[in-house]
Amino acid sequence: MDKSYSNNYPIAIVAPLPEDYEIAKALLDEPEPEFHLISSGAACSYGKVGPHNVVLVGKAEDMTNVSVFVKDTVDDLLEAFPSIRAGFLIGVDATAPKESLAKPGDIVVGFPQGFQPGQVQFDTNETSNSKRISTTFEMSHPPSCIKSAINTLQSSEGRQQWGRYLQDQSSRADFDSTKNCQQLKQDLLKPNRVLCGKVASSTSLFYDRDLTNKVGSVNKIMCFERAAAYEKTLSITESLHEALWHLRKPDEDRVLWVDALCIDQTNIKERGHQVSRMGEIYKKADKVIVWLGYLSGNATKLKSAITMLEAQVAELSGIPRKWPREDPRWKSQWRQVEASLGPFCRDGLVDGLESFMQKPWFSRVWVLQEVANAKNAIVICNLGEVPGWVFALLPHAMDVEVTEQCQAVLDIMPHPSTPSTSRKQTRNLCNLLWKFRGCKATDPRDRVYALLGMATDMKDNAIQPDYAKEEQVVMKDLYAYIVGGEWSVHDSPASNIRDLQQKLPDISRQKLKQMLESTFRTDLLEQFLCRQGLITRIDNEYLFYVMQHGSSVMEMFLDKSKSLSQVSLDVGLECLQKFPDVFEILLRRPDCTIDDMSEFVVRAMEYRPQLFEGLVKLSSDPEQFRHDALLQAIPRGLPTCQALLDNCESPVKISKEMLKKAIFFHRDILQILLEEARSPIEIFENLFLEATPKGFQILDESRKPIVITKELIGEGIMAGPDVLQLYLVTMESTIELEEDLFIKAIKNGLGTLECMLTSCTKPFNITKIVYGQAVEAGVEILSYLYPESSSKLGITESHVAASIMESCKPHKERQLGDLTFFGLLRGLANDKLQITDKLISLAMMDNSSRILERLSELRRREKDVSEEMAIRAIKCGPEAFTALLNKQGTNFRVTKRIREVASEHSYAFEVLRVKRQSEVFPRSFHLSKCVLPAQMNEVRTSESQSGFEKWLASIYKRLRY
Repeated sequence: MDKSYSNNYPIAIVAPLPEDYEIAKALLDEPEPEFHLISSGAACSYGKVGPHNVVLVGKAEDMTNVSVFVKDTVDDLLEAFPSIRAGFLIGVDATAPKESLAKPGDIVVGFPQGFQPGQVQFDTNETSNSKRISTTFEMSHPPSCIKSAINTLQSSEGRQQWGRYLQDQSSRADFDSTKNCQQLKQDLLKPNRVLCGKVASSTSLFYDRDLTNKVGSVNKIMCFERAAAYEKTLSITESLHEALWHLRKPDEDRVLWVDALCIDQTNIKERGHQVSRMGEIYKKADKVIVWLGYLSGNATKLKSAITMLEAQVAELSGIPRKWPREDPRWKSQWRQVEASLGPFCRDGLVDGLESFMQKPWFSRVWVLQEVANAKNAIVICNLGEVPGWVFALLPHAMDVEVTEQCQAVLDIMPHPSTPSTSRKQTRNLCNLLWKFRGCKATDPRDRVYALLGMATDMKDNAIQPDYAKEEQVVMKDLYAYIVGGEWSVHDSPASNIRDLQQKLPDISRQKLKQMLESTFRTDLLEQFLCRQGLITRIDNEYLFYVMQHGSSVMEMFLDKSKSLSQVSLDVGLECLQKFPDVFEILLRRPDCTIDDMSEFVVRAMEYRPQLFEGLVKLSSDPEQFRHDALLQAIPRGLPTCQALLDNCESPVKISKEMLKKAIFFHRDILQILLEEARSPIEIFENLFLEATPKGFQILDESRKPIVITKELIGEGIMAGPDVLQLYLVTMESTIELEEDLFIKAIKNGLGTLECMLTSCTKPFNITKIVYGQAVEAGVEILSYLYPESSSKLGITESHVAASIMESCKPHKERQLGDLTFFGLLRGLANDKLQITDKLISLAMMDNSSRILERLSELRRREKDVSEEMAIRAIKCGPEAFTALLNKQGTNFRVTKRIREVASEHSYAFEVLRVKRQSEVFPRSFHLSKCVLPAQMNEVRTSESQSGFEKWLASIYKRLRY
């Protein structure tokens, strides 16, 4: 048989008797060659009757069990010709009760009359024993197309037309035997009547003629026959019984396909074969019915509200059915329904929805492919019916969160705005297994098999339903397909299929990491990702490996990743430099976050400034993001700021924070910010900045330009670093740093002093008065004025303190190797170690006591220098002071009086400040600020002594007056 024709035949005729079959075959127009159906062995021909394409089957070789033959033939027929919608069965061994209207030669059609069914099946033995009919099945309402055909045959015009057709066909028919030809001609000579009434079918006829007449008379049976009497009792569940009872129509028979009835669950071979076809069956169904069972209480209120919603939407202009489920208009429509029901209805409606969602149907694995493949679904319960697309949008419309399992089922229901093709985009087997891991199945293998019909990656039948396989074998096949290899015999990833479903995201993650760490080809990686569902979060360094495989792999990876790790600054910058196009794909993910985003944005401007707006979209507040990014870019200079501004799709609001920051870096940055602002900005109270053709200027509260004078600089010093820097940066030339301004700046702290020294004419002069003020201000000011002191003076107290602390650490935690206390001692050469009380106290932290013993030993050899001798050496000049300070066997302890004298001689004060800081500035010596030199060669050796003396002499000369 040519398979391409099998979908073009909607009508079937079943003729079990060979002679009936031959006669019918001879009357076919355009007949095709006869063949035999595979399972039943029935003969089959097809052709035309009038304008209709008709399939003819039958021709039983053994008439003993003709009803079984008919049953097998019909099953075979429907599989070979799925398009059949109507069928006619020619009865066998028909007999009529005495009182029947039917006589030999009449045509009797099983057709309902009044309240009587058209055809019944009954048990012969039970009927014989009880003397009354024992009905096992009845058909009361044939399809409307059958009714139309029968009514036409019963009419006078219809009989005449049919008679002429038979006469014409018989004259051209080619009969296999003379007997069949004669039989047909005899029938044509008789005026055959077409009668409609009840036909009773059983596997065998009554032997008792009286019983035949009695049963026929009492039950208004027109004739008995035995072709349509396949007596098989099939047990069904209570739920299915309820469904069938509610789904039956009062005025006609209804054709339903129910898997529990249409698949022999006891036949393993048939079960596996039919399961693989279920997806196609549901795709071809005109309508898929979801039976939820009995509901009451608040579910009744919800059903009424749904009916109101449907009526309300039906009156709207446009096409509400095309609104996506997530469309906010559904929420608006539902609020109108709630408003019409009263202010206290919501709790009841929500409870009603929960009642629907708690029905067992939502947890059954087999229901998934029913709704997933459906073109049109309808939800039915005892309260009535709801279109599937309306039912599926209820949680969104009602703003109610249902369980993950229920929502997953609702998501795959058909919707007019979602074509079936788009609903299938992410339906690979692994994704389905994870998404529906909460489903229940009596047979654990059905957790896999029930999903095959809706999985988009099963077109090549990589996994087929086979109930001969044990669960463990099915699980291994599944693992091999998804991961691409077998698991270790001694390391099973899961104990059963359900456990495997729960672990799939982690299994996918581990395999992906292995592949990324190796040298897998990109095409193999793509094939692997195609088969994955959700992949749990991988560490951010693996993103770099993913990017090496290009945009396609990155898109597939992101599609499978539920969430992303935060991308570190270093990894982000490396990815941006090497794979900029792929990195942009990563940035499209709304949940993509980068550590220290402001810093990343600024540095990204150096590599790919056009990326800026992509980064902006990651932010929940784009305006604030642009502001913070520009603020961060200011310290990096003009090119970075300019690149950022050039790539902003929207204008950046220039703030006074930006201007305050910019005034400490470069005039040009301040210039472009003010040009971007396009209007004066109040940077401080009553002080405004605005761009001018030649640069920028400060305006007062009246918006008049302010001229920068020495007096104004003095006011700026008193106001603080920010205002001072504003005045200084506005000046086109540097300022001469006079002593009074110098002293003012020192008094107002390091920040103010830095502003002044940065903008003044170099070199500036440190007078004795200025130095005295610096001493009074403290070590921080002095260190800024004399930054070279620590490096010129070799081993400082800070260095020794840091070396002691380093030596106290466990050996494996030391970061500087030989730069411990004893390493420092070996590098001293001719320099003398200044042992202060602070160093002695630090040495007590050494558990080995070696440092304390060494320092104590050195200290015992020393005698404190008297105040008179120390002061005399300081006043005599650098050479005398240096000689006494470094004299072996002496301890130049700094007292209050010595400090006061040294502060008038900066060369001495500078040496003591760094060599014996804890005594000069006891409150400013912090262990956290004690640092070792990075290398031992930074420590001054004897060869550098002359350089030190020259430096000391230079300070002495500068401060002699």
